[in-house]
Amino acid sequence: MNETSEPAFTAQIEAAFRQAAREVLRVAKQTGTPVIIWENGQVREIPCDQLDEAILTNKTAEPRPSG
Repeated sequence: MNETSEPAFTAQIEAAFRQAAREVLRVAKQTGTPVIIWENGQVREIPCDQLDEAILTNKTAEPRPSG
Protein backbone atom coordinates (compact mmCIF):
# COMPACT_ATOMS: atom_id res chain seq x y z
CA MET A 1 0.00 0.00 0.00
CA ASN A 2 1.39 3.40 -0.90
CA GLU A 3 1.56 6.37 1.46
CA THR A 4 -1.15 8.40 -0.28
CA SER A 5 -3.84 5.73 0.20
CA GLU A 6 -2.92 4.93 3.82
CA PRO A 7 -4.81 7.91 5.40
CA ALA A 8 -7.93 7.05 3.38
CA PHE A 9 -7.67 3.41 4.43
CA THR A 10 -7.23 4.45 8.07
CA ALA A 11 -10.33 6.65 7.82
CA GLN A 12 -12.31 3.71 6.44
CA ILE A 13 -11.15 1.50 9.30
CA GLU A 14 -12.09 4.13 11.89
CA ALA A 15 -15.52 4.58 10.27
CA ALA A 16 -16.08 0.82 10.39
CA PHE A 17 -15.17 0.73 14.09
CA ARG A 18 -17.56 3.60 14.83
CA GLN A 19 -20.35 1.85 12.94
CA ALA A 20 -19.69 -1.42 14.79
CA ALA A 21 -19.67 0.41 18.13
CA ARG A 22 -23.03 2.03 17.37
CA GLU A 23 -24.46 -1.39 16.56
CA VAL A 24 -23.07 -2.87 19.80
CA LEU A 25 -24.67 -0.06 21.80
CA ARG A 26 -27.98 -0.44 19.97
CA VAL A 27 -28.13 -4.18 20.66
CA ALA A 28 -27.05 -3.73 24.28
CA LYS A 29 -29.87 -1.25 24.86
CA GLN A 30 -32.40 -3.52 23.15
CA THR A 31 -31.39 -6.59 25.13
CA GLY A 32 -30.54 -4.92 28.44
CA THR A 33 -27.01 -6.27 28.44
CA PRO A 34 -23.89 -4.42 29.62
CA VAL A 35 -21.10 -3.33 27.32
CA ILE A 36 -17.58 -4.44 28.18
CA ILE A 37 -14.85 -1.89 27.50
CA TRP A 38 -11.15 -1.40 28.12
CA GLU A 39 -10.53 1.69 30.25
CA ASN A 40 -7.41 2.85 32.09
CA GLY A 41 -5.69 -0.49 31.52
CA GLN A 42 -8.59 -2.53 32.90
CA VAL A 43 -11.71 -4.28 31.70
CA ARG A 44 -14.87 -2.44 32.72
CA GLU A 45 -18.55 -3.32 32.44
CA ILE A 46 -21.00 -0.50 31.69
CA PRO A 47 -24.63 -1.34 32.47
CA CYS A 48 -26.99 -0.66 29.57
CA ASP A 49 -28.83 2.02 31.56
CA GLN A 50 -25.58 4.02 31.84
CA LEU A 51 -24.53 3.80 28.19
CA ASP A 52 -25.81 7.24 27.14
CA GLU A 53 -23.97 8.94 30.00
CA ALA A 54 -20.76 7.05 29.25
CA ILE A 55 -20.89 8.01 25.59
CA LEU A 56 -21.71 11.64 26.26
CA THR A 57 -18.83 12.00 28.71
CA ASN A 58 -16.53 10.00 26.43
CA LYS A 59 -15.70 7.58 29.25
CA THR A 60 -15.47 4.71 26.77
CA ALA A 61 -12.69 6.25 24.70
CA GLU A 62 -9.07 5.35 25.21
CA PRO A 63 -6.50 8.04 24.51
CA ARG A 64 -5.09 7.66 21.02
CA PRO A 65 -1.34 7.32 20.67
CA SER A 66 0.30 10.26 18.96
CA GLY A 67 2.59 9.91 16.02
